[in-house]
Formats: sequence, structure tokens, C-alpha cells
Amino acid sequence: MNYMLGKYRGRPDKGNEDPVLSVLASNYKPVALKVKLVYAELPEHFRIKHEITGDPLVDLPKLNPNPPDFTPTGHYTQERMNEFDQIHKEGFLLPDE
Repeated sequence: MNYMLGKYRGRPDKGNEDPVLSVLASNYKPVALKVKLVYAELPEHFRIKHEITGDPLVDLPKLNPNPPDFTPTGHYTQERMNEFDQIHKEGFLLPDE
């Protein structure tokens, strides 16, 4: 490899191994392989264009501000609701919640 300067000092048991692969597998990286950031303006064809037309909230369903009383379902049963109420005493939720 022409871009590596100096003599490669790898492990003695790995004689004919590719030096770049050996260096990448070790803890250290030669200066020739380091990445240097270049600050530049992003070209127009790589930019994300947000073209939102109309109101995106129009299709959302309207929520009832007064939900129905609790009915147990498969995951949130009456026992779990009672445990939750025991752990979180008064004042955790407002009466409307």
C-alpha cells in the first residue's frame, strides 16, 4: 500500500497479512486513514423539502372530553386498576382524568 508511511509493525505471527486490515483490527489507526470533516454547504438536491399542504389535523378523530366509565379489558383489568389506585394515592390524577 503506497499511502502508508514508514514500516508496518504488526504482530510477528501474522507475516503476509494486509497491513490495512491489520491496522483496522487493532486499537490504533494510521493518520492516512483518519477521517477529516469538511464544512461545506449542502447541495440543493440533498435537502429535504417539507411541502405540507392544507391542515394535517383535519383527519384526526375528535376525542370526547367526558370519557365513559371504566370497563375492564384484556390487559387493564379491575385488579390492575385497584393496584394502581393503591400505589398512587389521592392527587395523582384529577377527577376528570
